Amino acid sequence: MSTNTPNEKGTPQSRTYTVNDIAAILGIGRATAYKLANSGAFKTIRIGNMIRISRKSFEDWLTAEGLDDNTVRLCLMGVMLHQCNLLAGL
Repeated sequence: MSTNTPNEKGTPQSRTYTVNDIAAILGIGRATAYKLANSGAFKTIRIGNMIRISRKSFEDWLTAEGLDDNTVRLCLMGVMLHQCNLLAGL
């Protein structure tokens, strides 16, 4: 069973983010991203010493923090980092 779903271009898209992914999305450091991942704000999966973050859970968390869909989309694209940092409480 594949853990990837196709994106708009038809290429596989992972169903999880890494800690480095969420650090880049939110414009925060790795240590802060690890703290956020371990905070219980969204679903995570541990595989050995690796942490994987549920893409849906993370994106739902972004939306629940009060951002509209367009801002969430821009945040996920790496735009509007200041708003994403505020969202993460950083």
